[in-house]
Amino acid sequence: MNTNTINLEKRVVVRQDWLESESGWGTRPDGCSLHKTIEDCGQYIDEYWKKMPDEVPDEYERPSEEPYEMAVPGEVYASLAASRCGIRIYQFMMDCLKDGSDPTDEYTHDPTDE
Repeated sequence: MNTNTINLEKRVVVRQDWLESESGWGTRPDGCSLHKTIEDCGQYIDEYWKKMPDEVPDEYERPSEEPYEMAVPGEVYASLAASRCGIRIYQFMMDCLKDGSDPTDEYTHDPTDE
């Protein structure tokens, strides 16, 4: 068995898209977060907002639209399964949702671990 192959087995997860808001620049897509359940998604968002300052910062992220289900490759699901309530996949990393590459690196994190 070749251990370097990508597992393309699909698993259904909850996806929450995010927008980045920046003063003077407006908003733009900023990737998504993935969750095992809709309850995990809600917890992830609640914990994100609890860490925000009382004043509106010049730059911040916020959920966009309603969460929805989607199928992800096995490696992506493996990273999600190891998290407490979700993982964040930034816009520049979105290819992992198509090609099954492992999304874990220094930019993908579970904010509840902080």
